[in-house]
Amino acid sequence: MTRFSLLLIVASTLAAVLVTAPPAAAADPAVEVGRGHAADTVLARLRAGVTSPEALGRAEHVFGRWYRVTVPLGATAPEHVARISALPEVELAELNLVGEVAAIPVPPNDPLYPAQWHLPAVQAPEAWSVGTGAGVTVAILDTGISQGGVDLDCHALVHPYDALTQASGPGAANDTNGHGTHVAGTVAQCTDNGVIGAGVAPEADLMPIKVVSTPEFGEEGTVTAANLADGIIWAIGHGADVLNMSLGFTCIGSAVWPECSSSIVDDAIAAAVSAGAIPVAAAGNDGGPLAYPANHPDVIAVGALD
Repeated sequence: MTRFSLLLIVASTLAAVLVTAPPAAAADPAVEVGRGHAADTVLARLRAGVTSPEALGRAEHVFGRWYRVTVPLGATAPEHVARISALPEVELAELNLVGEVAAIPVPPNDPLYPAQWHLPAVQAPEAWSVGTGAGVTVAILDTGISQGGVDLDCHALVHPYDALTQASGPGAANDTNGHGTHVAGTVAQCTDNGVIGAGVAPEADLMPIKVVSTPEFGEEGTVTAANLADGIIWAIGHGADVLNMSLGFTCIGSAVWPECSSSIVDDAIAAAVSAGAIPVAAAGNDGGPLAYPANHPDVIAVGALD
């Protein structure tokens, strides 16, 4: 059995956003071109030397030789582009594209949100304008998740599992320590509900998987390689998209993988990656060597900020 320090690294749950934000997401509001086109107007550029836009019908000058042309009743924009493209006076005709400007995110009304400095640090507010985790399942491989908390009651916990006892079903992964519940709240606590604080991906589903043995609240826990591997396999077998492991095995001497690793956990990680899941693990609490499995090349290692 390998001893480890419970890792309260709030940024370790950023992966919930990684699988919900499309690649086009930007840090600042930006126009995205190609979402559609105007139905009532098209664009036309007259040939050099043409001085009158009469051939275009109803048209408004934009700049240079460019005109915004009204689409006649009964015609579609693509049809009108094809029609005016054939005019000898027209050099080029095209659709009048319509883009979108991303909404500037409104801060949630949770009273402790202003104190949650880590959310702006990982650009969570910008990500919220793109996605908030809907349709994503995050497996919390930890001490379990407590039930009945006022800021997690917006979630039904999916496929709970206790790797220590192989028990599953409602209540199987109830948290008696608090660490897993803390991590679950960082991932997806109810947000914009006027209660406590905000989560990184508040619409994500949570899968509580107990892999850590913790005697009592606040005490240090232990995890074995077998239990962690078992929990990973359970997670991917029940549809988890992200595996959050806010835990680690201390690397003595070399922190390089595979010198510091566990073959059974490596095999479980390989199965997870093959299934399309994203494994995330804490780098460590004390600024020392990178912990395992954070040092694994297929795992996203997440550390803290100063």
